[in-house]
Amino acid sequence: MLNPTLIQHARSADLLQLAGQYTRLKHIASSGGGEWAGPCPIPGCRCHRDGFRVQPGQKRWLCRNCTDGKWQDAIALVMRLESLPFGEAVQRLAGSFSPNAAVQPVPPSEPISVPPSTTWQKRSQEVIHRAQELLWGQAGAQPIPWDVPDPQSGIAKPASLSPLNWLRGRGLRDETIRKFKLGWIPRDTRDDARHWGMAGKPLFLSQGITIPGMVGETCWYLKVRRPRGKPKYLHLRGSRPALFMANDLASHMSIVFCEGEFDAMLLAQEAGDLAGIATFGSASQHLDVAAWGWYLLHARRFLIAYDVDGKSENGIQGLLTLRHAVRATIPQLQPEDKDFTDFHKSGGDLRHWLSFWLANQEGKA
Repeated sequence: MLNPTLIQHARSADLLQLAGQYTRLKHIASSGGGEWAGPCPIPGCRCHRDGFRVQPGQKRWLCRNCTDGKWQDAIALVMRLESLPFGEAVQRLAGSFSPNAAVQPVPPSEPISVPPSTTWQKRSQEVIHRAQELLWGQAGAQPIPWDVPDPQSGIAKPASLSPLNWLRGRGLRDETIRKFKLGWIPRDTRDDARHWGMAGKPLFLSQGITIPGMVGETCWYLKVRRPRGKPKYLHLRGSRPALFMANDLASHMSIVFCEGEFDAMLLAQEAGDLAGIATFGSASQHLDVAAWGWYLLHARRFLIAYDVDGKSENGIQGLLTLRHAVRATIPQLQPEDKDFTDFHKSGGDLRHWLSFWLANQEGKA
């Protein structure tokens, strides 16, 4: 028998985020906490284009055809979408949650395609908001030592830069920095794991630029780019792999995969109206078709534009399995250039680069 607490947790799932993985929804009303409408995602349903309704504040949905206009919960939606029995739908929605999760966490090696818990979400949003305040305040304007590669030798040498100027130095404009909710943690800190709905030792929040891995309003991961030392990037414990900028892909027939978030943000800033831009955050992360494939179903072509450093081949090959996917080479204007940021800083025109590749692929898909 399923634990009642587990069932209640499943029924409390974020319905807007859940349904948004299968269909495009638009906000149509503010009453009752808000209502969204769109085509029904349930296989075989033939209701009209706005017959599927979601009221996330009420934790309910309906379809004028599939449910005869009667409201249903998140468990019923997963049962219909995935053709699952009740128990499996509960387990799918509940993810890593259990009444004893504080003492029996899910092993980190287990593949997970659901976002972190609601407690983790709440705490991450608090950290993101505070990090944004710090970045745009005095802390973000204070110069600190950064490891910056020497253009000639490639060896990292310390340079004094404020966090804001470091981001601006990568070509990111202030409106882009704000759009992607980048922030700053001025010193290494530790936070009680219970604040995140987790057990064990406190969570380590490294000094550095915070990069929230947002899908809609849901934070799947929180990543920190450290100013010095290795590794350069750290994921906060409890983070889950996600497709960065997934929600911006639906309106584009062409999608460009970058290797990391900073390159993706820069390309979106310069040419995001020409194509959808996305990244899994590193070349080592691979496409989870079950979790993210629906975001790509409408696209007619994919450009794989990973770093020119000889270390990205496995990630590139994994994405080249997509239909009409091609490798798109980033020019090296300087011998040490390896990614979009280097290309841009060396004087390259990212918009022209993308326009060239899209024209080159037109008619091939």
